[in-house]
Amino acid sequence: MDYNIKEHPYFNMYFEDFLVNYPRKYPTDYKRFAYYCKDYSNIPQLYREPMLRLADLGIITPEQSALHIGVYYFNPAKMLTRADAVEMISRVFDKSKRDVLDEVTVKQFDYWEVKNEIGLGKWKIYDYDLKRYRDRADGIFDNCTDTIVLATQVATFRFEEPKAMSFAKAVYKMNPAGYYTVCLAWQSSSSGYDLANFWGCVSDKLGLGFRLYDEIDAEKLKVQDNGKVLSNFIPLAYRDEFMKDLSTFTASKLKTVSNTHEILKQYGNIYVSFSLEPYSKNTIDYCIYTVVPPDKLANKKDYPILTAKPNPKYTQ
Repeated sequence: MDYNIKEHPYFNMYFEDFLVNYPRKYPTDYKRFAYYCKDYSNIPQLYREPMLRLADLGIITPEQSALHIGVYYFNPAKMLTRADAVEMISRVFDKSKRDVLDEVTVKQFDYWEVKNEIGLGKWKIYDYDLKRYRDRADGIFDNCTDTIVLATQVATFRFEEPKAMSFAKAVYKMNPAGYYTVCLAWQSSSSGYDLANFWGCVSDKLGLGFRLYDEIDAEKLKVQDNGKVLSNFIPLAYRDEFMKDLSTFTASKLKTVSNTHEILKQYGNIYVSFSLEPYSKNTIDYCIYTVVPPDKLANKKDYPILTAKPNPKYTQ
């Protein structure tokens, strides 16, 4: 994350100390890919460090499992095609074409334009009607914002959680020209506790985002009616069955399957709930979970949990 020392020198000093000393699951340098990729030990010893460094540069990108999101493979024995070789060579010379597994570089939906005086500036927000940034607030940073705001229009974010990497890449690929925001230390949330979110905006009225933590026992991502959007987040081996389920679990069907008009179905290592919106019995809410919420485990009569079968042509 970029931050400007002119803005809050004391805060930034403590924030930098927090980031440096925060306990992490994985190394922060190129060695982190040895933990992300399940087949790292299959790489001959001579080529291990070069593979890790190439992945860190984004010249090669580990592939996600077709059976589970957040599980990645180098596939060192895979035969490269001519197209693969051309892509790798182009990434060596053109940094804009590189693709680091756990990073996304995005335009900011909002940012803080710093003034010379400490703590003062302008909160800028992108206006889709004007097609430019406009002032959202002008004054003292602490009085204008309710979270951490970056002082740059473009930022690169790295995601440590393996499933969050997959979600971030999927959101970005759906809207590469959009404007994004990462809410850190947000002071409010619908779940009653503070959460971090990655959010992409297609317009001022349409966006798609998710909560960053893989172990969260609340919904990670939610859409209404347009369930096809979620196919981008379903492991590849289960997407055909998921698309069939969208046709099967209609509003009328959900009224008959459980007391709460809801089912939960497992697709690999994620879960999707199909539920009727409480205030509109013809509207379906689709929610993705990475962990089964405790209330659904305790009340299977109210929340039937089904299991999808993978397409047998996928083996990893």
